[in-house]
Amino acid sequence: MELTDKQKKWIIAHFRNTKNDEIMQKIGIKYSSLHRFAREHGLKKTRQFQRKCQAATAEAARLVNKRNNWPPKGYIIPKSEENRFKNGITPEQRLGKKKNAERIINSAKARRKTVEAEKRRVLFGLPQKTKLKVISGGHNKSAYRHVLRKRGYIIQKGARDVFYDENTNRSAKAERTAFEKYRFYIKAF
Repeated sequence: MELTDKQKKWIIAHFRNTKNDEIMQKIGIKYSSLHRFAREHGLKKTRQFQRKCQAATAEAARLVNKRNNWPPKGYIIPKSEENRFKNGITPEQRLGKKKNAERIINSAKARRKTVEAEKRRVLFGLPQKTKLKVISGGHNKSAYRHVLRKRGYIIQKGARDVFYDENTNRSAKAERTAFEKYRFYIKAF
């Protein structure tokens, strides 16, 4: 079935915040046609609409389960006992030596990757995505603060703004290093 211009405009205007079932019923098309049209025009549901639908579905499931008295008291998920972590059993006993060693290596790689990404974000002034406290070259950074203070620059502990006045022994090289390597911002006092 070929869509009219009016139907196409309606779909484009309402797709973001309307359920697919409602659109299909109103226009009289099948799911594959709606999906193809949405893909061709780059249409997507809004994140808020998706959250609203998920919340409504979860609430409906909760009400149905409550009405049907499900799960019954004492219900145990099938095979949950045999797959559950047991007290006193180490990961090495559970997985075996080889798989546990691989698990540790993969975990360390993932951690290193996350830390490196966070360091790059901090270095380029982007907001962090985790709560990790990463400072690129933390010891060197605090040591360089000391170097700047000896030259007469005014810098607070933990601050990125470095000020100079008429008593400062300024150095273009030191200021360039301060900015490029440690992201200190040099300003007049």
